Amino acid sequence: MTIIVEDGTIVSNANSYVSPDELRIYAADRGISIPVAPPTAPVTTYVNCAGSGDRTTGDDIVTVTSDITLATGTFDNLVDGNLGTGAANGLVVPIGTTENDYIMFDFGEGNLKYIDAMKFYGNTATELGAWVIEASNDSNTWIEQKASFTLATSALGVEASFTPTSTLGFRCYRLRKGVGTVSTSKWLYEVEFKIADEKIEQLMLRSMDYLESLVFKGVKHTDAQLLQWPRGNVSVDGYLLSVSEIPKILKEGQMEIALAIDNGEDPLADLSRTQKRAKVGPVEVEYEPGSVANIVVRINSKIFKLLQSGGSGGNSFTVSRG
Repeated sequence: MTIIVEDGTIVSNANSYVSPDELRIYAADRGISIPVAPPTAPVTTYVNCAGSGDRTTGDDIVTVTSDITLATGTFDNLVDGNLGTGAANGLVVPIGTTENDYIMFDFGEGNLKYIDAMKFYGNTATELGAWVIEASNDSNTWIEQKASFTLATSALGVEASFTPTSTLGFRCYRLRKGVGTVSTSKWLYEVEFKIADEKIEQLMLRSMDYLESLVFKGVKHTDAQLLQWPRGNVSVDGYLLSVSEIPKILKEGQMEIALAIDNGEDPLADLSRTQKRAKVGPVEVEYEPGSVANIVVRINSKIFKLLQSGGSGGNSFTVSRG
């Protein structure tokens, strides 16, 4: 996930004003752990972020390390997205690879990946002996995800599926050699992961759906940017904001939206079902406690200094006190 501003630098093709770590820290300061509740039945696929393709560059880098000494190929070849044959595209698991030797895949700090299957590619249908799949958040303490199984490869890929021990996912996964040694050198070209989008990223994207529906003061800094911010001609408390600035209250607003959604209070939900009592002449409207209307009021109170008058978006409403 690309963040729009990091230390005042505008980043292209962004989809969030805050980073996952910023949201985690913001929530932790309020005694909330993200996610509050684990996602149920996460949907996994090989095309999700870091699941397949070239993961050696860009935003979804997977770092591969091992205690195995290679004579042919490199460990980065396992996540370069290239399914071709030869030393430039894979590696040879050498003769003598023995029990507890490992190949580790690190998705990076703050990235918890829910994975329930891996797929292994080779030039021909072959077997590499017994292996175990384990997971960790610190690369020191490992939890078994799949007991000893025969690691097999083929040109079309051979899948090894398992039931993860945590619905929150892990930062690191590794293949650890089980009992026995590799008696014949074997090619391994690519490893793909059947992966679910991280819940915190889902919260960030959903919160942006609401935030981007609002009508803000000023104008976009450039017509090419995807998001509403950064903006020009915006004043807060009489002071003109820099066109490269993402206001703190905007970022806090996005994080409040994310926390509300995580708590089952989606501001994009239908307001019509939340009204408790109405009075006509003069109009008086009362909403159920915790209703979507109250959530919208709470969120917009965070960022009202940035909004145009009447700029509450699709869920705007007017309340007059009798």
